Amino acid sequence: MRLDTDEAVDHLKEHFNADISVFMGDTRKATTIFDNGERLTGTRLNPDIARIVLTDKKEYFGNAGIMGENYSTFYMPILNAKNEAFAMLFAGHSNESLIAEENTIIISGILIGLAGLVISVIVLLFITAKITNPVNQLVGLVSDVTHGNVNVDIDYINITKDEIGVLTSDVYSMVGIIKSLVNDLSHLTSELNIYS
Repeated sequence: MRLDTDEAVDHLKEHFNADISVFMGDTRKATTIFDNGERLTGTRLNPDIARIVLTDKKEYFGNAGIMGENYSTFYMPILNAKNEAFAMLFAGHSNESLIAEENTIIISGILIGLAGLVISVIVLLFITAKITNPVNQLVGLVSDVTHGNVNVDIDYINITKDEIGVLTSDVYSMVGIIKSLVNDLSHLTSELNIYS
């Protein structure tokens, strides 16, 4: 059976679901690989691969660039009656679809990572606001009281049950005690002024 015909390589491609080429020596004679609508015949094989397959008479598995595409390849020597490698059979499969899928997965992973980062930053900002806003209000309240303004509005409704809420409630209690003391002192000084 002749392998160096278009019909033979087309039949092998159909059977093995891979691109097939037959080389006479290191020159491609028949192939299922096309370039601009024509079979890619007459091209020479990489000298390193040719040495392994033709000179050393060994099978070769590896990757090769064919017409700018990355292929997973298998080369097998064809021996004559004198045990000389006079030709070789190539079977290969383009890795371009796998590379495209790998790139899609990488890009998807990067986008998912960025989305996770954005969500994390938003959650962090929300948590930070939940902590800093009550603390800032408490700082303002304490500042008013230290400057003598004890007539602050006490808002028990919006006090949370966390540590900051407990602290705020205690500060409101302290403001209430200070108000009571100020009122008592005011009342006492008024009475002292009456008796004087």
